[in-house]
Amino acid sequence: MLIRLAKIGLTLALGRFLLFVEPTFWEQYKWRIVGVVSLCIVEALLIAWLLISQSRRRQAEADSRASEQRYRNVVETQTELICRFLHDTTLTFVNDAYCRHFGKTREQLIGTKFVDLIPEHARDAALDHVTSLIRNPRAEPYEHEVVLQNGKRGWQEWIDHVVEANGHGIELQGIGRDITKRREAEEALRSSETRFQTMADSAPLLIWTCGLDKLCSYVNQGWLEFTGRTIEQELGNGWAEGIFSEDYARCWEILDSAFDRREAFKVEYRLRRADGVFRWVYTSGTPRFSSEGEFLGYIGSCIDIADRKEAEEALQNAHEEVNKLKNQLQAENIYLQEEIRLAHHVDEIVGESNAIKYVLFKTEQVAKTDTTVLILGETGTGKELVARAIHSQSIRKDRPLVKVNCAALSASLIESELFGHEKGAFTGAVARKIGRFELADGATLFLDEIGELPLELQPKLLRVIQEGEIERLGSSKTIKVDVRIIAATNRHLKGEVEKGTFREDLWYRLNVFPITVPPLRQRKEDIPQMVEHFVGSLSKKLGKKITSISPVTLKKLQDYSWPGNVRELANVIERAVVTVQGPVLHIADHFEQPHPEELPDSTKTLEEMEKQYISGILDQTAWRIDGPDGAARILGLNPSTLRTRLVKLGLQKNIRAVAGSSKATS
Repeated sequence: MLIRLAKIGLTLALGRFLLFVEPTFWEQYKWRIVGVVSLCIVEALLIAWLLISQSRRRQAEADSRASEQRYRNVVETQTELICRFLHDTTLTFVNDAYCRHFGKTREQLIGTKFVDLIPEHARDAALDHVTSLIRNPRAEPYEHEVVLQNGKRGWQEWIDHVVEANGHGIELQGIGRDITKRREAEEALRSSETRFQTMADSAPLLIWTCGLDKLCSYVNQGWLEFTGRTIEQELGNGWAEGIFSEDYARCWEILDSAFDRREAFKVEYRLRRADGVFRWVYTSGTPRFSSEGEFLGYIGSCIDIADRKEAEEALQNAHEEVNKLKNQLQAENIYLQEEIRLAHHVDEIVGESNAIKYVLFKTEQVAKTDTTVLILGETGTGKELVARAIHSQSIRKDRPLVKVNCAALSASLIESELFGHEKGAFTGAVARKIGRFELADGATLFLDEIGELPLELQPKLLRVIQEGEIERLGSSKTIKVDVRIIAATNRHLKGEVEKGTFREDLWYRLNVFPITVPPLRQRKEDIPQMVEHFVGSLSKKLGKKITSISPVTLKKLQDYSWPGNVRELANVIERAVVTVQGPVLHIADHFEQPHPEELPDSTKTLEEMEKQYISGILDQTAWRIDGPDGAARILGLNPSTLRTRLVKLGLQKNIRAVAGSSKATS
């Protein structure tokens, strides 16, 4: 068409030009020749351009068809669901995967609305999502439920975006995939987690989980009730805030080691309860792994074992107590065996004199208490017998009276003897030794010759009396002991205090209830009875038959001053029993005549001695009767009883005089 128009135009132009010119032959025909040639050239060019254009159009159409075919091949071979739809969700294109998923043909789906494939309760949300995409174009995943051909429900995840389509205005395209199995797995996981949480919350255990970061990710209701904290406070490292400070480092060390080895672990520690009390708990953790074997963290549980710990501690204490009693029993056996080997010439207090009756009276007064007793008297007067009499009438009589002679051991040995020592405490200490204080725990300890105790050991003895605590040599462990102390001495301790050889505070601690045992020269009326006692026991022991004692012998014995007191008398009688040949006891010893100053000025009655003793106690207390430092407490009497006895003894006027002096001073 274009070529024909070009020919007509060119012919008209040449004709007009030739009408006004009178050309020669050449001139007449040369322009026609030129025109024809030009016309042929133009026509050839136009034909060439037309052929090229047609070839390009056919190639473009072929490329378009090939591209479309490739696109269709790609779209149709995808496993994802692909569709195009209008703003009202009318489908304009669906791929084969889309058709297969819903069990319909392409013709059945195109022209319908995909929102009709969604359950009614979810349609509004889907329409709102499409409207939102049109207003704000973007690509984001969106999940919704669908109804399949068999009536079953499924889930799909779509990514939709806006595209331009000829003749349709705005059109959207979406790529989706079936996520039904994933949603079912998630739902199953949620159900499993719900069941797990229900079981965990109802279990009588403290259950927890943690991840790879070692941070707590879950605790059950039992844990929250135990700690009294919220779930937010416990997650992360919050759970560790309740661990007892001394157990904190050990717990983390065990946890870190278990994480490194991916192994189960067990640990006991103290955890703060809701009321602020730390309770022992037993925690066990087990590693968690995925189905592919990937390590995920730990799950564990705790149980309250405070009662078990207390039982274990009680059992341990009981075991230690049994061992202690066992060792103490062994030591007592050794001690008693040593005591049995000793020859006690005097095994009971003999006499009917007022002096000895007063001693027995004071012994009976103090025996039932745990008061510390200080027995004073000359050597050989029988101070140990008084101590045994006090112990035998006390509440501790079922345990042995443990005795220590403070004058029989050196300063280095007396400390070990009293307090014991550990193995290796000093040269020669090849084994642990229990001291006499531990041996006398719950019993009575008799410290004979207390005035001979070295000055450097007196503070330790004072500590035992005040605190009831000792420490073995070579050990820093403090041991509690419950010991009643009876001390005895032939020294004048008050004078020793003034000289600085005996601590004053220790003297006050020992001199709570003093009992003075009179010397034998002050109770000579007891000598005949004592002689009969010694003769009877020694004659049986030595196999002698002695039926009587010579009057001359008794007279000689009563006239002697006995500086060695009862011990000397027992030795004299034993020598006489050994040497006697007949049934009558005679004394062959010659005794020196007593010095006048050794003889008693007068014979005092029991009442006079009691009056003298009570007056002495009242002088010490400034005649104070009541109170912790009063005479009534020292004497072990009720204040009203003491006042009644003072009236009987004629000492009431002294109390009035002291009271009157106090008022005048004030």
